[in-house]
Amino acid sequence: MTRAPPFRRRWPWVVGGTLAVLVAAVGACDVSGWPFLRLPVQNALGSAIGAPVTLGPQTRLHLLWDPRLRADRLSVDGADAAAGKLLDSSGLLVRWSWPDLWHWKRGGALHLREVSAQRLDARYRRRADGTSNWPQFAADTGVPTVGLLQIGNGRVEFADETADTDLDIAFKGHESTGGTTDDEDAAYKTTLNGRYEGLPVKLSATSGAALPLLGSETSGAPDAPMVPLKVSGNVGKAQIEFQGQALALMGSSRIDGGIELHAGSMGRVGDVLGITLPETAPFRLQAGLRHAMGVWRLRDVQLSVGASRVGGDYRYDTRVQPPLLSGQIKARRIRLEDLGPAIGVTPDAPAKPDDKVLPEREFDIPSLAAMEADLDVSVDEFDFGTPSLRPAFNLRSHLVLAKSILRLEDLQAQAGGGNVSGMSQLDGRKGAADWHAELRFNKLDIAKWIAGVRKSAAATEHAQAMTKLASPGQAPLRPATAFLTGELDASVNVRGSGKSTASILASLDGEAQATLRDGTASHLLTEMLGIDIAQALGVAIRGDDALPLRCARIDLRIENGVVVPRSAVFDNRDSTVQVTGKVDLRDESLDLRATTSPKDFSLMSLRSPVIIGGTLGAPQVTVDASPLLARAAASVALGVIATPAAALIPWIDPGSKEEGDPCATHAPRSAQDAAPHSAKASAARSAKAESSP
Repeated sequence: MTRAPPFRRRWPWVVGGTLAVLVAAVGACDVSGWPFLRLPVQNALGSAIGAPVTLGPQTRLHLLWDPRLRADRLSVDGADAAAGKLLDSSGLLVRWSWPDLWHWKRGGALHLREVSAQRLDARYRRRADGTSNWPQFAADTGVPTVGLLQIGNGRVEFADETADTDLDIAFKGHESTGGTTDDEDAAYKTTLNGRYEGLPVKLSATSGAALPLLGSETSGAPDAPMVPLKVSGNVGKAQIEFQGQALALMGSSRIDGGIELHAGSMGRVGDVLGITLPETAPFRLQAGLRHAMGVWRLRDVQLSVGASRVGGDYRYDTRVQPPLLSGQIKARRIRLEDLGPAIGVTPDAPAKPDDKVLPEREFDIPSLAAMEADLDVSVDEFDFGTPSLRPAFNLRSHLVLAKSILRLEDLQAQAGGGNVSGMSQLDGRKGAADWHAELRFNKLDIAKWIAGVRKSAAATEHAQAMTKLASPGQAPLRPATAFLTGELDASVNVRGSGKSTASILASLDGEAQATLRDGTASHLLTEMLGIDIAQALGVAIRGDDALPLRCARIDLRIENGVVVPRSAVFDNRDSTVQVTGKVDLRDESLDLRATTSPKDFSLMSLRSPVIIGGTLGAPQVTVDASPLLARAAASVALGVIATPAAALIPWIDPGSKEEGDPCATHAPRSAQDAAPHSAKASAARSAKAESSP
């Protein structure tokens, strides 16, 4: 048998021994911290960020398993010696992962798992032209992102002219076992002052233990203990108070506690948080706040906006793009006036010199794309913010915001003993807002809903007293407690486009119909509309009574902001009132004419049309003088030619002979008939819009 050469028998041992020595040497170097690499690492860092870097003599580098750098001191000089140190720290620890470092070397952003320091002073500045005092980071990949940033004591000055931000952050910590957030005994104190995106900022935070400044979802175990935290101060005009516990002061981390927030408008707070919220009256919010894994939750909400009271539970998910707000809006009361700023209506706004009343403030259309929403809406009382209208109750709807389209679906409410239903949509995909609304009113008691048609208590008592004094054998009169009564059935189907409420209404197209069933009209009001002096005096003396309406119908056509009555008629046994003309929403002008045709004999009737002109902000009611002048001329002529008594003849009105039903001529569709038509028209327009490029 041939024996193998001695070398061939020994080579496995030689290779194995060599590898063992190398592994032992690498392990020993890693344990000792690779001290001979301090200067090469220092030079490499300086080349990477484009500024001189100095590492302290006690620098230790560990490259196996858990790559990290420990340095007793690290400083970065500025390109301009007059600017001083850009960064100076002691007791520094930096952790990273090799895949993140590889990604950075290939041109990506540098991400560090953890940066902690016993003391740190840093100054970061970005100028308006985009240049920074961190040249390489600013020009190539930006400032490194940090998963966990923890600082014992120090100060960070952060100024970014491109974002109108200038912040001064100070940290101070000490050993504490009390776990309290009281200012005197807190283990960790942080103050933040300056300006953030143009808004003044002044915040202070105290924690019961050394709390990381910045955390991420991967910066700690899910069951890591949370630290007591208290935050208070101002961002802009918003005041913030938070008491609870957290894993980090800023960034994506777990937070659980209670928050109190109040400001001049919810919209201003939404701008800071990157959330689409409406402009409102001053508000105050109290709620439980929780954040974990990119999901924010508000629970047991108590929101006061002016006189409005809103509650509910909400969930804001930042893991999806755009972020999604979901939950339930549960309101005891919402007053429209408190939401007025969202459409440009402010109670303290000065009067416009041109008497215009429609809000002209432009909507924030781009904010509709900042987030999405899916909310169930439940409002016990919806106050229209005017004494002229009684509130609506039990309002229910589904609010959806998706792809810049805001919809109120399945709207249902109760008002005046009847029901209101429909939908509303605001589409902001084209830059301007395309608004579409379909509303239906069913069996609303108009006297219960519209306070303006009800007579005062004194007038009602007088009418009731006088109508009891009917002549013997005469049927008792029905006292008029309201100028107009009845059940209202109506439908509205309109569309408009613009960047403000005024511009949308100025472009409005659509139709509206209304029918008043089983109604009555004030006898006195009827005679006054007909300018029948004798009859009006008689009614005023014996007491106002309610005349049953034979019909009351309105059919409106709306084209390019101009509202024209196709038919508007009110008919009872005494008179027929017809309204013609137009309302121009483009310049808010009124041009309406109410013509009354009495059916009974009157000794002193002027019988001249009533004209409503002026504007929505300053309406003017006058009487058409042409018929009056003709009667006056005839009266003078008869008085001269015949006798003075003959001068009264032109003022005598024998009444109009009734021919057929005045409501049957050009009668509008009823609300029940109009609603399907509106739905079909809307569907046709939607199909046409979807098929258009």
